[in-house]
Amino acid sequence: MKRIKYFALVLIITLGLFGVGYAYWTDAVDAEGSVSTGYLNVIITDASASAPNQYVGGSAEVVADGKKATFTISGLYPTRYNIMDPNSYVNLDFTIKNESTIPVVFTGADIEFVEGSSEALKAHVQAKVGVWIWERTEDLAELDDIFSHVLNGLRLEPGESFTFGSVGNFIRVFLEDPWVVDNSTQSQSAVFTVTLNWRQAV
Repeated sequence: MKRIKYFALVLIITLGLFGVGYAYWTDAVDAEGSVSTGYLNVIITDASASAPNQYVGGSAEVVADGKKATFTISGLYPTRYNIMDPNSYVNLDFTIKNESTIPVVFTGADIEFVEGSSEALKAHVQAKVGVWIWERTEDLAELDDIFSHVLNGLRLEPGESFTFGSVGNFIRVFLEDPWVVDNSTQSQSAVFTVTLNWRQAV
């Protein structure tokens, strides 16, 4: 019996000395994190140009990974839009989609004509843009101002789209009244780019 008690006493003393000689036991844990940012990516998903009569034509194409839509309009002729010949226009339809990770808001538009574009067409081709209850008609050269007016404050959530060509939203291009337009608009062409600008919504 004495032998058993002695062994137990020695074991306890040994453990105590071990702790004193090598300080306290310690351990640690790591908290690992990562940070990533969102992005802005507003694109055009589809585009088309259509004319209601056989004399006027139009075509459209989405290029540059959705960053640009090109429209070609042909055969416009002078007419009194909606009265004398209500079908002598071209509809330009396209869809803008927010593929960003955050909401975006429209901030304005810019227009740039290719060098050599007809000054007569800039002055006499009309663009009529309607959004919801808003409508505005101006010379082609003022198309950026029209967009800036009718799309003012437009906000798109991630995944949300806005379509010209849906109910109440349209873009129509036509030549001015016959008594305003002279022969300077015959056999002319104009090439231009309209840029729609967006920023993150606040």
